[in-house]
Amino acid sequence: MGVNKNNQLCGSPTDMYVIFRIVKKRIKLHLLKTKKLEKKNLEELLKTKMSLNKAFVTIGSKEYTLHLTNLTLEHLKEQLVEASKEDERGKVLTKITDLNGHDIETDQQLQNTYPLNVYAYFQSSLFYLISNNYYSKNKIK
Repeated sequence: MGVNKNNQLCGSPTDMYVIFRIVKKRIKLHLLKTKKLEKKNLEELLKTKMSLNKAFVTIGSKEYTLHLTNLTLEHLKEQLVEASKEDERGKVLTKITDLNGHDIETDQQLQNTYPLNVYAYFQSSLFYLISNNYYSKNKIK
């Protein structure tokens, strides 16, 4: 096996076959490494996406960690009520805010909140009903 004056490989077909196999193996190894990296990146991306659906919630002085399967306000509210049912018995969830105190009232606002740390506010059911009735009668908002 050798190289001629035009820098072309020359030699027997067997030599050429061996070189082809070596190059082919290197390409296969490169492809395998690339696929492993792609698989690893995909797994990291999935873990990141899963962690994006982890919400940290403060209610009063207690902190809760919620795992949200849907990043919607309705689902967050359901999870909040379920997680705090022992501590907030007889109370109504009235407000959810981000760490800066901005109200979260839509799915879009929730999905734009990062990191997903929120405050949830509960109020006595009776007081909540009375105050809502008063505000609606007097059209105060």
